[in-house]
Amino acid sequence: MCYRVAMAMHPDDALEKLENININCADWLDRGNYQTSYNVAPTSYQPVIRMEHGSKQTVVHTMKWGLVPCWSKSLPNSKKIMNTANCRDDSLIGNGKSMFSSMKNAKRCIVLVQGFYEWLHKGKQKIPYYFKRKDGELLFFAGLYDSVRLPDKEELLFTYTIITTSPAKFMSHIHNRMPVILEKESSDDIAKWLNPDIRWNSELAALLKPYEREEELECYQVTQDVNKVGTDSPRFVKPVSQIFESFSSSSPSSSTSNKRENKIKQEDEEIKQEEDESKINIKQEDEDEVGIKQEQKGEVEIKHKQEDEEINIKQEDIKIESSIPSKRNQDNVGDNDDKKEVKQEQFNNSDNEIHANKKLRTSDEVDEDNEEEEEKKSKRKKSTSSIKKKKSVIKSQEQDNAQYNIDDDREDNKVSNESLSKKIKNKKEKKKSIGESSLSKKKQNKIKKQKKE
Repeated sequence: MCYRVAMAMHPDDALEKLENININCADWLDRGNYQTSYNVAPTSYQPVIRMEHGSKQTVVHTMKWGLVPCWSKSLPNSKKIMNTANCRDDSLIGNGKSMFSSMKNAKRCIVLVQGFYEWLHKGKQKIPYYFKRKDGELLFFAGLYDSVRLPDKEELLFTYTIITTSPAKFMSHIHNRMPVILEKESSDDIAKWLNPDIRWNSELAALLKPYEREEELECYQVTQDVNKVGTDSPRFVKPVSQIFESFSSSSPSSSTSNKRENKIKQEDEEIKQEEDESKINIKQEDEDEVGIKQEQKGEVEIKHKQEDEEINIKQEDIKIESSIPSKRNQDNVGDNDDKKEVKQEQFNNSDNEIHANKKLRTSDEVDEDNEEEEEKKSKRKKSTSSIKKKKSVIKSQEQDNAQYNIDDDREDNKVSNESLSKKIKNKKEKKKSIGESSLSKKKQNKIKKQKKE
C-alpha cells in the first residue's frame, strides 16, 4: 500500500515541469490549499491533474487525500480515510461492484508526487525506503477522485485515492504492493486516462500494471524519523549513508571530542542555572502576588470602614431630624411617629443592602473594580464634606428653633405632668377602696361561719 509520499515542490516549479512534457494546464484550482511537505500522509491536500467535463481543459486541482464518495452524509473518521486512501487495481479490473466502480468511468485523475515511501518489515522493526526518479522529475500516479457537498458546507469537497498494484521485481523484496505509475512520455495514455468521455475499457485497465523501468527509478534507505506522521524535514528524502557520512565527516578527534564534551557539560550547567533562576523568579512572583492580595484586602477593609462611616452619618442625620421639636399640634404627633418609623425602616433596608453587598463581593470583583473604587473615594470625600456642612447648618437651625420652642414645650410638659399625676392618684384611690371592700367582705363571711358553728 502507499500511505506516505513526498511533494515539497513549489507550484510554479511543478507547472514548469508539466509544460516541459507538453502538459499545459489551464488553471490551478484551490492552489492556496496545497500543503508542501516531505512527509505527506492521508488527509493532506495535494495537487491532482484532471480534465474538466464540459470544456475538456486540463487543470491542476488541489484535493484532499482519502476518497469521500458523493453519497456520504458526513466526513469519515481517520480509520475510514485510511481505507479509501488506496484503491486496489483488481477491484477495478473485475466485473464486481465496489465503491470505486462509478468513478472509474469519468472521474480518473493523476496524482503528482516527487517520491514515495515503503517500509521493509524485519521482525518488529520498520525500515523506511524512499523511491524517486533519477532525473528528479515528477512521478505520475494513477488515481480516482470524487466530490461531495457535506451538510452545513457551501463548497464542494474534492477528494482522491491512489490506485495500487503488485510490486515490480526491484521492490518486491521491500513491499508486496506499489502505486500505479503512468509513463510521462506516453502522452496518448495520459490523455486517455484523463478524458471523462472515454468509458472504462480494456485499454485503460491495461495501464494498471507494475512499473518495470528500474533504470529510471532509484531506491535507498532513509531515516526512521519519517515514520512519525506530522514531522517534516528535507533529511527525510536523503539516504542514510549520506546522513551518516555528514556526521562522520564532521566528527571530532579525541582532543576535540573532549572539548565537545566540555561544551555539553557547560551547556548543561547553564541550563541548570537558568532553571534555578527561573525557580527564584517564580518564588518572587509568588511573593509579589501575596503582597498584592494583602494590599487588596487592605483596600477592602478601607471600603468597609468608609461604608460604616456612611452608616453612622446616616444614623446621626436621623437622630438630628428626630431631635428637632415640631410646632405641630398634638393631633399630628401620630403622623410624625409613622413617618419616623418609615424613615427608620428605609434606613434599615439600606443598611441591610450595604451589608449584603459586602458579603457578595469576592476577590475577583475587587480586582475588577479597583479603578472604579478610586473614583468613588474622591466622590465619597466630597459627599462627607457636604454632609458635614449640612450638619452644621442643621444644628444652627435646631438651636434657633429650640430657643423659640422651649417655653411652649415646658408648658405642654407641665400640663401633661399634672394630668398624669391626677390619673395616678385616682388609680391609687380606686385600688385602696377595692381592697378595703374585698377585706370587709371576707371578714363578714368569717363572722357568719363562726356564728353557724
